[in-house]
Amino acid sequence: MKRKYSFENRLSAVKRILLEDESISSVARSIGAGFTPVKRWLNRYELHGEEGLKESKGIYTREFKLDVIKYMLKNGLPLMRAAAHFGIPSETTVSKWLK
Repeated sequence: MKRKYSFENRLSAVKRILLEDESISSVARSIGAGFTPVKRWLNRYELHGEEGLKESKGIYTREFKLDVIKYMLKNGLPLMRAAAHFGIPSETTVSKWLK
C-alpha cells in the first residue's frame, strides 16, 4: 500500500536530516517510509526549497517531457536528480518518458 505524506511530514523529515544530522534511513524507518521517497524529498528540497515538497499536478506536455529527457541526457543526470530538478514527484515518471 502506497502511503501519502503531508507537506508537513515531508518537511519535518527533511529538516531532521539536514538540521539534526539524522540519516535518511533512520528518518525513513521512523516514519514508516522507504529510503527512496525520503531521498526524493531531500533532493527536491535541496533544489527548490519548501516549494519542492508540495504536491504537483502531474500533467505534462509532450514538449516538457522532451525537454526533461534532453536535459537529463545532456547533463548526465540520474533519473532521480532529473525528476528533482524539474519538480517531478517520482523518477519513475521520467523513466517511462525515457522508454
